[in-house]
Formats: sequence, C-alpha cells, structure tokens
Amino acid sequence: MTGQVGERATLVDVAGQPDLGIVLADFGWVVSGELDVRTAPSLAQALSADPHPDGSWHLDVAGVTFIDSSGLGALLALAREADERGGSLQLDRPSTCVQRLLEITRTTEMFGVG
Repeated sequence: MTGQVGERATLVDVAGQPDLGIVLADFGWVVSGELDVRTAPSLAQALSADPHPDGSWHLDVAGVTFIDSSGLGALLALAREADERGGSLQLDRPSTCVQRLLEITRTTEMFGVG
C-alpha cells in the first residue's frame, strides 16, 4: 500500500477491503466507510507506511459510517506511534459514530479532535 500525493488525492489500494476508503489529500488522510476488525489493519498499515514529516497524521473521519473496538484500537495505536515520533493524531470532522465511541470510551483526549 502506498499513498503518494501526486494530483493531491490518491486512493490507497486497500486490497480486499471494499468497505474502507483511504485517500491521501493535501491536508492529510480522508477515511470513509467501516472501520472494524476486518478493515482496521489496512488503515494502520497505510498510515504507518506514510507518516507526515513532523510525525503527525491528520484524518478526516467524517465519512466513517461504522467503527468498533478494533477501529478504536487502531486509532489508539496510531496515536501512540505518532506520540513516540513527537507528533499527534488529529481526527478532523468526526462522524456521529466516531464521536459517540470516543465519548463512551472516554478516549477523546487521546486525539486532537476538530
């Protein structure tokens, strides 16, 4: 999986994961679809392969339609990885399901949420 900004938005090949879309844009990544036990590893793999130079990731998660504990676990692991590099994981425009899961699990403060 590679995501290179050429024409400013490149769909990352998420082989076998038709329910998850990951697009690299100017500001960061756009994630859409279902983030669950089946698709979470693909997100982690795509982002880990292409960290921002400052060690941070920005994810627009407005298009996430479902997220379970595996999806949350992947986001938390990415936040830890970014923190170890001196960066952070910013979740932009969280969808209702993402926001609700962060609130229920009291993990909102683990991410920059905007």
